[in-house]
Amino acid sequence: MWPVVALHIGTCGFSYRDWVGPFYPAGIKSLEMLPYYAQRFGCVEIDSTYYAIPRPQLFESMDRRTPVHFRFTVKAPGSITHLPASESPSGDEAGAFRACLEPIQASGKLGAVLAQFPHAFRPGPDALRRLRWLREQWPDIDLIAEFRHRLWQGDETLAALRDLRIGWCNVDEPGFSSLMRPGSEVTSSIGYIRFHGRNYGRWWAKERAAHERYVGREPEQASALNDPPQSTKGQKTGRERGGKRQDHRGREFGKRGRVELEDHAAHVE
Repeated sequence: MWPVVALHIGTCGFSYRDWVGPFYPAGIKSLEMLPYYAQRFGCVEIDSTYYAIPRPQLFESMDRRTPVHFRFTVKAPGSITHLPASESPSGDEAGAFRACLEPIQASGKLGAVLAQFPHAFRPGPDALRRLRWLREQWPDIDLIAEFRHRLWQGDETLAALRDLRIGWCNVDEPGFSSLMRPGSEVTSSIGYIRFHGRNYGRWWAKERAAHERYVGREPEQASALNDPPQSTKGQKTGRERGGKRQDHRGREFGKRGRVELEDHAAHVE
């Protein structure tokens, strides 16, 4: 058992215009959102780094606008996590990502890096090499691995993650037969939980707003908990379309720019 030193609860993202009114006061400016948020939550998960690796100045600014006890979890670039397991990610991109994190790593505010792998990323020698490669690229960063396929849920995976000092991400999501079962595993000094919601009807939809994950009822019949529809089976983890890299939902990654964030997360340290 890992002793619980601190419990950090937060959301994935903080800069949402539709939060003005329900959460943020009317008239709040964009640069005022993070300080306001940090007065009420102890951590935040940054998803935009999945799509684009920012300059270090972004995290320098976030560091200045948050208190000393605040923590950031930052998602690893999709250009690294969403390539097919048989392909080799770019060491240059891994280095650029590491460099952008230096401001919050130096201040002690980097809680962890979240490596979220797609449903098509399955256990095997190539996948294990990817995990080892991540640890070699970021040896002094706390890593959390989030898998989407239930084949990862076994003692062999947990043992491998412990050896690599990579944390296990527990998830709350629909109970489809190929998705992860609810659990409370811990494989490093950090326990991590992400709450995805249980909208069975929209889970596999290519076009889906973030809030749609949390609206909908669980199916009454067990037959509704089968694998994804045939149209989504067997897709590659990453694709090239018109010179652009895209994930299984057609979202671009590996580009430069700002994008919206989604999801909710709890971080136990």
